[in-house]
Amino acid sequence: MTKNFKKLDDLAKKCNVQFKVLNSFSKNTDPKYKVDEKSPLYVGYGIDVILNDKKGKLLCNKVCLAKNPSPMPAAKCLLDGLSGINFKHNPKYPGIIYEASLLKLTVSSYTKLKELKQVGCSGESFYKKL
Repeated sequence: MTKNFKKLDDLAKKCNVQFKVLNSFSKNTDPKYKVDEKSPLYVGYGIDVILNDKKGKLLCNKVCLAKNPSPMPAAKCLLDGLSGINFKHNPKYPGIIYEASLLKLTVSSYTKLKELKQVGCSGESFYKKL
């Protein structure tokens, strides 16, 4: 997965933007949670961002990212390039950029992945024996 995020970083550099990451991993303990566009944040497959220019000043906030196509050429460059590196963005959740491979998971597979990432091995018996 790190290699995929390297591609995302390379795309940002090509488009002369920097990510200001607002969130990259969130806890979700809701057992009735339905998989949606925020799901990548619960399994480490996405980031919630705003875009800065290459000097670190605000370029495109969530309102800007929600417009499709974005009125900012650098933001448009980034958003247009996402599919070429297997990432997605949905204006309904404007700051969330995530790996498209997550969409190929079944609900069952996602639920198992979420449990692994959210809980990990803390309940495994070999930890209890130590």
